[in-house]
Amino acid sequence: TCTGITRETADDLLAEAAQAGIRSILALRGDPAPSANGKWQSTVNGFQNAGELVKHIRSKHGAFFSIAVAGHPLGHAASTSPADELKYLKAKVDAGADYIITQMLFKASEYKQYVQACRAEGITCPIVPGI
Repeated sequence: TCTGITRETADDLLAEAAQAGIRSILALRGDPAPSANGKWQSTVNGFQNAGELVKHIRSKHGAFFSIAVAGHPLGHAASTSPADELKYLKAKVDAGADYIITQMLFKASEYKQYVQACRAEGITCPIVPGI
């Protein structure tokens, strides 16, 4: 996650992952640090969001890692609107994400609507439902 890490720390963690043979990364912004009183804030020389993290991983490691990002069919707590949420998701995919894993949902109809909305936004990568 982007919470509490610098770019240098991310580079170290990614190098360790590669050395261990890990090839799949789930790139998240992450929840606020406990010391932040519920408000997310980036770390100095860190990442503002998951899209920046994805872009950084791609710039340093090319296609070595398969990168997943989070999707929020039921909305994200920090989202201003469903349209904005899709815009941010598209930015993460455009930065180099290979696929999306959604937050947990239980209704197939919600998943179907979400996939349709993503496709209408131009998001063509696989979308895995979180169940």
